[in-house]
Amino acid sequence: MKAMGILAVAVALSAPFGALAQGDRPGYSTVSVQIKGNGKLSPNVDGRQFKNGKLLIITPRPGAGYVFAGWADYFCLMCNTFVVEPGLQIVANFVPNPFPAVAGDYHGLFFESTNSTSLEGAGSVSLRLSSAGKVSGSIYWQGRRIDFSDVGYNTPEVIGGRAVGWGYNIDIYRGSPMDGSFRRVLSGWFHLDFTNPNTLEGSIWNAYFDSSQTLPPTWEAGLSGFRNTFNSRTNPAPYGKAYTFIFPQELPNSDGAGVGWVKIGADGRLTLNGRTVQGDTLAQQTALGPDGQWPLFAPIQQGRGALFGWLRFGPTAYNGPSGKPVLNRMEAGYPVANTMKVTGSPYSPPPSGKLPLSLTNGVMVLTGPHFSQPLTNAFSVSTSGKLSFAGPHRVTLTFNRTTGGFSGNVMQAGSGAKFAFQGVVLQNQNNGAGYYLGPDGQTGWVTISAP
Repeated sequence: MKAMGILAVAVALSAPFGALAQGDRPGYSTVSVQIKGNGKLSPNVDGRQFKNGKLLIITPRPGAGYVFAGWADYFCLMCNTFVVEPGLQIVANFVPNPFPAVAGDYHGLFFESTNSTSLEGAGSVSLRLSSAGKVSGSIYWQGRRIDFSDVGYNTPEVIGGRAVGWGYNIDIYRGSPMDGSFRRVLSGWFHLDFTNPNTLEGSIWNAYFDSSQTLPPTWEAGLSGFRNTFNSRTNPAPYGKAYTFIFPQELPNSDGAGVGWVKIGADGRLTLNGRTVQGDTLAQQTALGPDGQWPLFAPIQQGRGALFGWLRFGPTAYNGPSGKPVLNRMEAGYPVANTMKVTGSPYSPPPSGKLPLSLTNGVMVLTGPHFSQPLTNAFSVSTSGKLSFAGPHRVTLTFNRTTGGFSGNVMQAGSGAKFAFQGVVLQNQNNGAGYYLGPDGQTGWVTISAP
């Protein structure tokens, strides 16, 4: 679905267009035109007389290397219709084109500052800014991706004949005017600061409007983001190619930890895969900010829930992602939000026949609501990387050497109860962690470490 931007439309006026001024005739006025910067107006109405009340439709035409930066005393940049009246003066501003230096892909998040765990006013934004100042992109909100294009520049900020910033407005519509369902559901603005050219800021709010009524917004969310400045040849991202991470609840708990796998390209693009402890699949494709910022927004439950928030890589490649995102998911028909804590590590696949952890002996431990004491499973590792568990529980454990994940199950001695588990290794700590799932649907911790 496309946003409806306001675009300039060139309309030729029929001849005779206007008389040269030789003193205003009764009921007529002379139009004065002033042009600042390199550009011109079409048609040229400077010094011509027109009947009062006539509509003049003027198209600005920037000169080479310049862009149109608005009319003096007119808030609307793209408004190009003027009503002839006594003393009408049209002042057109043209400035050197600021966009080639800041063109590129921008990524960001929006969520409510007063209710940051709410999913109603949360989502992600991806924008592409052209060297001509045009914007297209998509907003992910409430389980769907909404594409938009043809958003023109709206509100320039000019100081000393040069643009120091530029603002854009956007409206998102749904439905069709053919069946009466056409309505505006989102509005917002975003701003580019040319003095800090890699940042994006703004605001998004819900705006219900149809042919019958306009309702005030019930939420407004701050938008922040960045430009992807990395380039695989000229400015490669200074991070590892792969990472693993866990995300338990921030508060101590016995539920275990969700897990994730991340790949980062030299161009700064990031791909996420993972799972929550409830078994929800996580996936996202985005890009990193100049300082390693990660705008995490991974929808779950068909868009009714999400893991979202700002994470960060660094300050060195040794550090994995870290941060405190929100996991908001539907449980028994109601949204439940918890703050999570991310702990991560770079990951390098081991040589063939080796484990992704540096262990000759280790223990795998399950702790949770099913055990009065931790369920401990000791193992040894052969020179070829084969695991041998000492018992008495029956254990199956497999490492994914490509991603750094591990999975398997434990059959408890005596009860015969079976517990499936999933986790990731954290190589910078030489251990691993994740979650197990009990027969009753409850979860708990699984960890792998040295004895």
